[in-house]
Amino acid sequence: MKVVHILNSDKFSGAERVAILIIHCLYQQGIDAYYVSPRGDIERRLKEENIKYYPVDKMSPANMRKMQKDLQPDIVHAHDYTTSVICALSLKKPILSHLHNNSPWIKRPCFYSWLYAISAVRYKKIFLVSDAILKEYIFAKWIAKKCAVVGNPVRTNEILKKSREPVECAEYDIIFVGRLSEPKNPFLLLDVVYELKKYFPGLRVCMIGDGELRSDLECRCKKLGLEDHVVWKGFLENPFPYVLQSKVFLIPSLWEGFGLAAAEALALGKPVVCTNVGGLRNIVDKNCGFLCEDKDGLIQACKTLLEDVGLYETMSSMALRKAKKMDNEMYYMKKIVESYQEIHNKR
Repeated sequence: MKVVHILNSDKFSGAERVAILIIHCLYQQGIDAYYVSPRGDIERRLKEENIKYYPVDKMSPANMRKMQKDLQPDIVHAHDYTTSVICALSLKKPILSHLHNNSPWIKRPCFYSWLYAISAVRYKKIFLVSDAILKEYIFAKWIAKKCAVVGNPVRTNEILKKSREPVECAEYDIIFVGRLSEPKNPFLLLDVVYELKKYFPGLRVCMIGDGELRSDLECRCKKLGLEDHVVWKGFLENPFPYVLQSKVFLIPSLWEGFGLAAAEALALGKPVVCTNVGGLRNIVDKNCGFLCEDKDGLIQACKTLLEDVGLYETMSSMALRKAKKMDNEMYYMKKIVESYQEIHNKR
């Protein structure tokens, strides 16, 4: 059996990391697999990981048809909406659509929500990282029978191991890890930090990640007078030593399909303060963090954790317990491979 994983991004982020992990596990089981995406930064990572790579200039029906002719896959594993739709329009092979996020347009009738619903006729199965996607999708009843909630692979031992790598880093009160783009809502984080600085003059914040909003965010940071409080680390292959040296993990996202960064923070005993969106509701609870409805809620939650040492220590302990319950790599891969076999056998 040969499986191709197709992604529309040339960067390395959440969905890309999941695809690489799945491919590694497939190799261990003797299943052939390729990573297909536009050329870009991801190439270096795939080379380091010894992943078979089929590059394309851009994600298009023509390029997908050429890929199908060249690789002759048994199963196409298409990650996220755009890639899934393009594959549905251009390929004859069995398609598994894997949705990693719940963009706002899924909540209303529009061109994109209609297009995905129509293209779903071609999917043998649809993987969701959380039930929030199905609950929010306006045409959920059309696709529900094909859907399976698989979550994301959480590897607590690997996270702990990486967090102990020798890295020179200071201690931080608040840390953010994620792409500096609209869904992650980093401007809201700066507004929260601006208010918290009034209570904690020596507040230290670490920003890990890169993206199209970085220059605008740095300008905003200067306008708010936060240059001495916010440290910009950019993208890091291993952010975990910095998370370990921080107190509060802050996620101000506008939407989240799963919220893998939150699960990883819990694995290091860090209480999570986040917006009450998407899959974060399945990860963060009152024992290990705060689900907040607005900016004021985020400010108060961070303030409480930074002031109340007893509460912080309790939540830190509960975060570790929650993370252990979420450790699921073997179960996750079992579900993936069983789905492949089911699709392959029904061809």
